[in-house]
Amino acid sequence: MNWILEAAIVLMLLSYGARGWRTGLVAGAFSLAGTVAGILAGLWAGPRLVAAFGSDWPVLGQTMALVGAAMAGAALGDAVIGSIGRRFRGPGRPNPVDAILGAGGAVVVSALVLGVLAAAIKPIAPPAWVRTIDSSVSLGVIGRAMPEEAARQASRLTVMLDAAGLPRVFSGLFPEPELPVPAPDDATAQSPGVQAAADSVLKIAAAVPECRGPLAANSGSGWVSAPERVVTNAHVVAGSDAVAVEVGGRTLAATVVTFAPDIDIAVLHVPGLEAEPLTRSGPLPAETPVAVAGFPGGGPYTVTSGRVRGTIDARGDDIYGSTVVSREVLSLRAHAEQGNSGGPVLNENGEVAGTVFAISLVDAETTYALTNAQTNALIDGAATATQEVSTQACTK
Repeated sequence: MNWILEAAIVLMLLSYGARGWRTGLVAGAFSLAGTVAGILAGLWAGPRLVAAFGSDWPVLGQTMALVGAAMAGAALGDAVIGSIGRRFRGPGRPNPVDAILGAGGAVVVSALVLGVLAAAIKPIAPPAWVRTIDSSVSLGVIGRAMPEEAARQASRLTVMLDAAGLPRVFSGLFPEPELPVPAPDDATAQSPGVQAAADSVLKIAAAVPECRGPLAANSGSGWVSAPERVVTNAHVVAGSDAVAVEVGGRTLAATVVTFAPDIDIAVLHVPGLEAEPLTRSGPLPAETPVAVAGFPGGGPYTVTSGRVRGTIDARGDDIYGSTVVSREVLSLRAHAEQGNSGGPVLNENGEVAGTVFAISLVDAETTYALTNAQTNALIDGAATATQEVSTQACTK
């Protein structure tokens, strides 16, 4: 399939280049401006149409609707604004310099638009599509050449339809690194240290009526970092007006005292919480056995064995898709789901090695966690904090 994609990209760029050659720079600029304006209009209208008529569609269906709206907008914008440029140019063919500039400009702008659309679709596309995008030579070249602002715009488009609500670990068109390690040892999840940590891993519920309706709530996981303090992800509590933790069959009210949407960390103050704080470990080398603890899907407490793939510096998005950030991240060979967000990665001694915050787009056995080195300062700074802070806007 890759050669088909490569051929389609090359043919598309050549067709726009040929069109720019025929029309010249000015007329071509009008045509491309119309195309870009139409795409933006389609991307503005698409989510609103989906919300009105297809809110219960699967993510793939919503994605295809967004792409269709963008393509329809591109055609309409080119027809309307492009016709102005063609009238402005007048009859006859452009001179050679105008033709060359027109062709070059058309190729550059169309490649940029293609790169933004591919980067926006990638986080919500099926894994087979993601692998195809990652292996594309043409899209790789475009991704490396794209300015950072284009990557930010792609992230904003993704947020419009991203049903998972998880931050992107890697922004733009850059593929996820492959870090092969042996399969996890199932016994890790049953080790005495991991079992002893269970009472300090909590379920988080955040009411988000302004996000998705009066009864809507986000579900996540968290771990006790200090007396009456619980660490979770910022995207779990973003936009919430009430937060609670469940522990030992009880529900305790919590307030958010630290909220860092760039790193994706939040710390809660939970008066009356008696669970013991967990100790944090130092850095873990590749192949170290670990366990991922939490409440996947908002269900019961679950511990899954895993293994460290490696520690990486990842350039990704903040939880709103508005800023590109750098994070130190643990890549794990472990399975996690929405609901595991904010839960701890535990070593065999029951020490916290990181905080789960995202999953792979292409591999169900890869989970990403923020390292302690990335989060220690924020967590330690909240150890005695009691002042409630804003949880800002919803993430979806």
